[in-house]
Amino acid sequence: MRSGREYEHAMADTDKLSPRFLGYFLFGSSFKKQSLDSKSTSFKEQNAHVASVKNILESHASYLMSGKELSKLVAFVKGTQFDLVEFLQRERSGCAHLENFASGLELIGQKLQMGTLQSRLDAEFLLAHMCSVKFKEWIVVLATLLRRSEVLFDIFRHDMRLWKAYRITLQSQPAFAEYHDLLEVLEEQLSSVSYMEEK
Repeated sequence: MRSGREYEHAMADTDKLSPRFLGYFLFGSSFKKQSLDSKSTSFKEQNAHVASVKNILESHASYLMSGKELSKLVAFVKGTQFDLVEFLQRERSGCAHLENFASGLELIGQKLQMGTLQSRLDAEFLLAHMCSVKFKEWIVVLATLLRRSEVLFDIFRHDMRLWKAYRITLQSQPAFAEYHDLLEVLEEQLSSVSYMEEK
């Protein structure tokens, strides 16, 4: 058993230690809190910065899409890893909307200049993204410019009303005379499907 004096001595030592001991935890927790606060602030700043950059990228993409500057849009998407699919889904009724097929085909044909390999590659890139979001007007325009009869056939076989409107548009406008051979291929493919279905 300890003597009373030893016990008192031990208690005195504990008293000496306790302020330092408690202080360690008090200061330690305040340091931790400051550290967490600074992390939280920097995280908020980082989020604000990311949101700001995203807004700038989206504004530029909207500007390019509104002017149908499609080759520039493709270069922009590839250079920045901008999420084109998300953008197209959101802007389906906005800047990515095509007023009508005829004006869309004419304007996009002029902008893309399909005679060059790079323009064809850009159109293929856009077509793949339009297919992934099922953006039918754009798919029809780009597939026409690329003469991708298999893509057009897949759309028209399930929508004969659209096929009839498409055929009338291409046949009635002299500017689209270059696509008459594409029409013939599609007519043949679609008539064979109709024949098979009738049987």
